[in-house]
Amino acid sequence: MALHQKCWHVLRRVADFNFSDGKQPLAMARKSLTEMADLLNLQSAAETHLAQYEDFIRSMKPRFVKRGARPLLLTTLIDPRHMLVFGPNSLFQEILDEYGIPNAWQGETKLLGQYRRQYRSSGGV
Repeated sequence: MALHQKCWHVLRRVADFNFSDGKQPLAMARKSLTEMADLLNLQSAAETHLAQYEDFIRSMKPRFVKRGARPLLLTTLIDPRHMLVFGPNSLFQEILDEYGIPNAWQGETKLLGQYRRQYRSSGGV
């Protein structure tokens, strides 16, 4: 069990924060940032941050549109025997959708859209 899971009840008393609703974590992150900014009276900073983020995502779209509609498999290696595969409901899915890129992973995922996979390394995955 991860440290944040062990301490969740304590963390919720300090700052009640939900990273994901299990459907659209990026939209939830935007909403949480806005709510936190309201609590801290930092609305202008949050608006600036979100505007810069949107500008960046928009500026990158032409680079990814060129690749066509081939599915993309998003992974990250955890250690020599484990990797995460990011599928629907992951933080990246909304961006893939915006860019018109199908997610290659259509299998099982957890709440945040990831699937942990163990593999045997034989020079490749």
